[in-house]
Amino acid sequence: NLRVDLAFAGASGLSSEGVSTPEISEAATKTALLRRASHKVLLADGRKWNKPAAVQFASWNEFDFWITDTDAGRVLKTAKLRVVNVRDEKTRGKVAHNRKAQGTRP
Repeated sequence: NLRVDLAFAGASGLSSEGVSTPEISEAATKTALLRRASHKVLLADGRKWNKPAAVQFASWNEFDFWITDTDAGRVLKTAKLRVVNVRDEKTRGKVAHNRKAQGTRP
């Protein structure tokens, strides 16, 4: 019975339906991990948008955060996750400030 506080997941493909990978076994592992995590973070760059892979392992609402390099807010208006754009100077400043306030390391 594995339990985790924070899970990071990468993806090979992204679409309006969700997040995907080409490998069935990888999708099963990621799905199981996300089910057992308190907080879920997707790490995926914008080049993967509208390029779904063979096996969807999660919907957008299964993630709390999406860390990306693109302005995804326009694309995912209905999803409940928070998008963090690493190219946005304002976002970088907020993330660093939040880390400092919480006493966590970068």
